[in-house]
Amino acid sequence: PLHAKGAVGNVLWMDPAFRAGLAPGMRIQAVDGASFKPQVLVRALVLAERNHHPLRLIVAERRRLPYGC
Repeated sequence: PLHAKGAVGNVLWMDPAFRAGLAPGMRIQAVDGASFKPQVLVRALVLAERNHHPLRLIVAERRRLPYGC
């Protein structure tokens, strides 16, 4: 699932999010050049499906602290 602020939740093996390289904890910041909002993502998904083109995402990875910190 994707949370309202663009945070990626669980990603299933070989689903579209997995194949796109998304992982839990990442955050989608932009979709096709527009700042992330749920309605922006939905509109982009509909257009991508209709026009057979991939989405362009800007994604931030969560920061991880070194082991033992």
